Amino acid sequence: MKSGIALFWACLVLAVIVSVTCIRIELLNAQAGGRLPRVIREDANPKWRHGARKVVQERAERDVLKDRIGLGERDKWAVYFDEDGKVRPDVVFTEAEQQRIAAEMKRARVDSDLHSWVAGMGLLQYLLAPLLLILSILLFLKSRRMELKSGGAVFGAIACVAMICMVYRGYFTSLGW
Repeated sequence: MKSGIALFWACLVLAVIVSVTCIRIELLNAQAGGRLPRVIREDANPKWRHGARKVVQERAERDVLKDRIGLGERDKWAVYFDEDGKVRPDVVFTEAEQQRIAAEMKRARVDSDLHSWVAGMGLLQYLLAPLLLILSILLFLKSRRMELKSGGAVFGAIACVAMICMVYRGYFTSLGW
């Protein structure tokens, strides 16, 4: 009897970890515009690129200024860029340009968070979700009490949903390893 209760608690802990990971990755994926599963073209680098905050901000500012200047106006670049190609510190951005930079920063942060979750806990799902499924089947089959059997069924359903998400979203293959 005590082994059934210990198995129940083990399943409960695993179910919480697995479901929180799955939900977090799904929410981040929705915020990132449905980035998973990543489709990698044959001619492209399969690595998932994500940059540091400062690099992303510099790139966003540079893109905004390039749109402001226009492609054919190379002689105006010295007003906004120094000799290293970096944006001069005295450049003032309009409200719309600041909003565009902030939106790019937010998109990059969400993308980086998604990458971190997929590369960390998402890969751990490949071990934890099947383990949860196996333990929930054992709990369902070995328990005589109806509460433990129903717990085993619920934990099994959670494991199946998590495994479907990790395979459908391609956590491992999306990393480009």
